[in-house]
Amino acid sequence: MQTPLTIALVNNAPDSGMPATARHFCKALHEGANGKFDLRIDHFTCRDPGRVEGLGVPEGTAYAGIDDLFMAHVDGVVVTGMEPQAGAIQDEPLWPSLTRVVDWAAENQVPVIWSCLAAHAAVYHLSGISRRRLPSKLSGVFACEAVLADDPVLTGLPERWRSPHSRHNDLPDTALHDNAYQILSCSAEAGVDLFAYRIGVNFLFCQGHPEYDGETLIREYRRDLRRFLLRESLHHPVIPRYYLDARTEAALEDLREAATQGHDGNIILQSVSRVIQQVQFLAPWQRVATALYANWLCQIAGTGRRPRQEMKVRPVHGMHYEPRQAETVLVR
Repeated sequence: MQTPLTIALVNNAPDSGMPATARHFCKALHEGANGKFDLRIDHFTCRDPGRVEGLGVPEGTAYAGIDDLFMAHVDGVVVTGMEPQAGAIQDEPLWPSLTRVVDWAAENQVPVIWSCLAAHAAVYHLSGISRRRLPSKLSGVFACEAVLADDPVLTGLPERWRSPHSRHNDLPDTALHDNAYQILSCSAEAGVDLFAYRIGVNFLFCQGHPEYDGETLIREYRRDLRRFLLRESLHHPVIPRYYLDARTEAALEDLREAATQGHDGNIILQSVSRVIQQVQFLAPWQRVATALYANWLCQIAGTGRRPRQEMKVRPVHGMHYEPRQAETVLVR
């Protein structure tokens, strides 16, 4: 008999990105379940659920708001990132909602995977560690290496793998270590990849995007290039590193140079589309995502969820999180 598991997916992507984001994380979860669990995924958002109704969820379902999440009985939560809108994390539009999710999950000991900007928000709220702005956007498929290879979350993963990263900000590894976070994997070029916090809670953080499909990075590059050509952005995007074959990268580099010289933006975008249409985009890193989510789901199934009557439906505001030396505390 399959073990029933209910996972809340809190999707915070913009309208255009919500369908792909939901598809990516649902695929990782379902492939991680691999028939071992009777998996149910409920869809939530920190945004106004009325504005995103019908975006990127299976037929017959809809997005609910986080107030509904606090009333739900779920075994685990995945919180997606979103594009940064502000310099300081506490000035992000979704900051108040994200902090409420942190407090609710901590109070009720709900396991959570925090992705990208959501990870930065949760870490700042938990420990006061500020994200730091990178000189330019980090985009590409970077070599990563297990730091704590015997951690249960990394069971079955290779010692080294490649994973997509796509972000403007970073968290310093020294600050994470000093505040009792366990760095599970890192990259010499991209910094910390996966890390965990297990002091009274079971939180897993992803600065990378193992859930991405093969075309996500090139879609983001084309989107950012379009913004530059329309003068919506002052920064010409960097071509994702270690992602494309040499011929495709050279062709895009030529078009990048043409864009900086003021050539017709529509023609450049059309040329970029023609170039990438010739490429078959694979996603070998998704094997890592499958193993990662399988391990996470197995951990959740092993701990069991709290009885419904014990769940505190209201998030606790102003919780104090005392930094401690790193140790492993699995929530039960």
